[in-house]
Amino acid sequence: MFHGYVSGEIYCGGVANHCENIITFLAAGLSASLPASVLAAKSHNIYRLIINKSMQLDNIIVTIVGIGVIIFIYWFFLMKKEKAVTAGDLVDITVEGGYSPNTISVAKGKITTLRFTRKDPSSCLEEVVVPEFKIRKFLPLNQTVSVEIKPEKAGEYEFVCGMNMFHGKLIVR
Repeated sequence: MFHGYVSGEIYCGGVANHCENIITFLAAGLSASLPASVLAAKSHNIYRLIINKSMQLDNIIVTIVGIGVIIFIYWFFLMKKEKAVTAGDLVDITVEGGYSPNTISVAKGKITTLRFTRKDPSSCLEEVVVPEFKIRKFLPLNQTVSVEIKPEKAGEYEFVCGMNMFHGKLIVR
């Protein structure tokens, strides 16, 4: 239910009995399903149906929770900023339900070694792909695999699992 008034207008086209039947039908249907005060007023063959209902506590709670979920989804997908780990010559990346860290900052023109250690038995994560560097490596479970990159251009480069479901990012500065 909600707070306030809902009003609808029915134009009768000059047939007063027809309008009265429609208003009676609507009022009966609304009063049977909703506890409301119904007021019908006639003005130049236009009938106004006004329904006054109060908002109940459960509807207020559902509305507040719904708004909270919408805000969380907006933040999670559009506003969440990853913290980039600044890499030296070597970065250790744990592969377990994704990549940790998943955002790595590296220097342009410098060779950086990414060491992936896969701890997740999922077949999706058994491979890492860095498309811009034409690298595709198999990651055996509980073993470390080194991948060397030497980025020549500044920008953002993605690394992904073999099924393109888990993503990481290399930021070259």
